[in-house]
Amino acid sequence: MVRISLALAVVGLIVLLISEPAMGQTESKIDFGINVGLALPNGDFGSTNANSDNSGGAATGFSVGADVGVPVAKGLSWWTSFYFVSNALSEDYVKSATGETSAITGELSSWTTIWPMTGIRYAAAVSDQIDLFGGAQVGMLFGTTPEPSATQGPVRFSAESASSSAVAFSFTGGLILNDRFTGSIRYMTGQPTYKYKVTTVYSVPGFTSTTYWNREVDHPASLLQFVVGVQF
Repeated sequence: MVRISLALAVVGLIVLLISEPAMGQTESKIDFGINVGLALPNGDFGSTNANSDNSGGAATGFSVGADVGVPVAKGLSWWTSFYFVSNALSEDYVKSATGETSAITGELSSWTTIWPMTGIRYAAAVSDQIDLFGGAQVGMLFGTTPEPSATQGPVRFSAESASSSAVAFSFTGGLILNDRFTGSIRYMTGQPTYKYKVTTVYSVPGFTSTTYWNREVDHPASLLQFVVGVQF
């Protein structure tokens, strides 16, 4: 209930910020931006050591996002953002889990994370064409685990996809060129707990063994993103 209430509060704040202009501001232009970028998993999220419960085995992925910025004071604005990120499950992680080195066939699937965020951003001009900015946001992380179904050597494995949510934080810094084009580095992090089932079947001539695991695991999702975009 706490997670749901916080998510509703974030959504409500997004609606409020978009629908009502900031009070007492000296600039009235509301900025809207879209962006794409590379999403590099950090820490446990990108670890390929399957012996660690928190390892996510996430590979480098991509992100797409949208932002709405409402001016509060000169250089200061309130930004509300929505990001979608996809990171494939790493083959190295699977090989660590199975202990096999042969080629993997089938579908490994991907981690999917959605980040509705809101917070402040400060920008300052360093030339007629370039502004630098930095900001921090808080919001929610809604994550979905991979749903692999694949074979490696004598091992067939699959896992049910699971979804979870957690409070999330984001920090960003970058530049704006000619009030239109943006480039930035963004760090986002949250720690959901997932419940899912893993099935492995080990099969050789004359012998077959099936194993099931019901897992409840913290999979922290930390991402470093390199992002380019345009704002209107």
